Amino acid sequence: MAISQSWCDPLPVESSCLLPSETYTCVGSNVGLSTFAAAIAESQLLSAINSAGTAQHVIIDGTFEMGSTTGYTFASGSDLIFAEDALLLINSNSSGQGNPNLKILGSTLRGCEDLWEGIKVLQGRGILIENSTIEDAIHAVKAERNTKIALRGNTFRNNHIGFYVEASPNNQPHTIHHEIRNNLFTSNAALLESVSGYNAYSYAGISVTDMALLDMDGKVNEFEHLQNGILANYSQVRINSQTTFTDIQPETGISQSYGISIIGDKGRPLASLYLDGNTSDSGDETFPGVQNCYIYSFC
Repeated sequence: MAISQSWCDPLPVESSCLLPSETYTCVGSNVGLSTFAAAIAESQLLSAINSAGTAQHVIIDGTFEMGSTTGYTFASGSDLIFAEDALLLINSNSSGQGNPNLKILGSTLRGCEDLWEGIKVLQGRGILIENSTIEDAIHAVKAERNTKIALRGNTFRNNHIGFYVEASPNNQPHTIHHEIRNNLFTSNAALLESVSGYNAYSYAGISVTDMALLDMDGKVNEFEHLQNGILANYSQVRINSQTTFTDIQPETGISQSYGISIIGDKGRPLASLYLDGNTSDSGDETFPGVQNCYIYSFC
């Protein structure tokens, strides 16, 4: 294990979290390199041209913004370690031709001793994460409205929530262009720390509010060993019957957990659940992929 001394002093995470055979650089607002451009200028991050073909080993401490960098790739084999409360912020301008602002391919994103904040994609921006592992985040991927989110073939492990969309300020539906396919949302241990108001276990694979359509019809995903699979408030959900929910169970002190929970009311856009294009009845527990959990739908 080696580190870039100039920007990693003091080391933001415990040295035991680093891969012993790799050299790590340090970036983020807490080390004085808050943007991709600043980190590239100080050789703590490869240039956008060189990044697509070379794995990187990076410690992120504080907020790390794409800023003026319009397109970037973390190549296969990259290891991104996030210090406590670190945030990766996708706020750059469009990369053009519908391409995502950031691509994360075959990489590992993880905490060390504490949870990190997650990846936040601001309005109008996009991200592609493919064949990667994302661990130890409060909200692994958090999307604002009118974003482009592609999550393909990833493992979301030991996060408070894997994919998260918060309530709209005016209760109007978010439109999020998304592809969520072949992902595993899972946990195999307690979180690195408790999230305020919750216990120390993964709360949900996906949690969305005021989302016009969460469309996973025709796209298979797996949810296992979580308190909840999919939580959708005032949102429409379309899902494939081959999606699996296994061992979705409440933790100690929690009265109930759900494979799918759909909540709505008359004062806001109605919620609905569609299974293979057909409306699912409230309280339906006959979902084909269900093992040891409840499917619950209420509008």
